[in-house]
Amino acid sequence: MRVMKATLSVGDSGLQNVQMLLTVTPSVGSTSQYGGRLAEGLDGTLFVTAGDRDGPHSPTGCETAQMRTAQDWTSQNGKILRINKDGSIPADNPFASNPVVAQ
Repeated sequence: MRVMKATLSVGDSGLQNVQMLLTVTPSVGSTSQYGGRLAEGLDGTLFVTAGDRDGPHSPTGCETAQMRTAQDWTSQNGKILRINKDGSIPADNPFASNPVVAQ
């Protein structure tokens, strides 16, 4: 999942100044539950929800490691991420000093 910003060209014929703000990591080969939403906070930051990538159950019906990504601090999947409108990490983020979980 990616968050991008762009400017709509004059005449609405295309996008200009396309800029990548966020790429949610890790990337997973599944298409399961990878929806997300974007909302602007009162302080102007962006809240991005990233799907947890709920993977297929094992043949015995048990959950798989992919299904536990929301509990994994090294994965952005299954999280609510907060970024500035330029894609940077807000200075008051409690995890700003840890780049793995900063957003």
